[in-house]
Amino acid sequence: ARSLCGSPYVITGSKQYGCSSHKQDQATCSNNRKVSRIKAEQYVLDKIKNDLFTTDNLAHFVKCHQAE
Repeated sequence: ARSLCGSPYVITGSKQYGCSSHKQDQATCSNNRKVSRIKAEQYVLDKIKNDLFTTDNLAHFVKCHQAE
């Protein structure tokens, strides 16, 4: 994810992500919004589980690795 200024979000504390530019210099970016690490990481894991590990994708994976 990118911040309003185009900078990536980074870990800004033990429990949150935030704009890397704002973290380094608040004059560079005024985006002080924080995102919960637990919610963000759960969202990513859910997307992997639901969108990547589909029956079709797993069948394709097995087919490709059986050929090796």
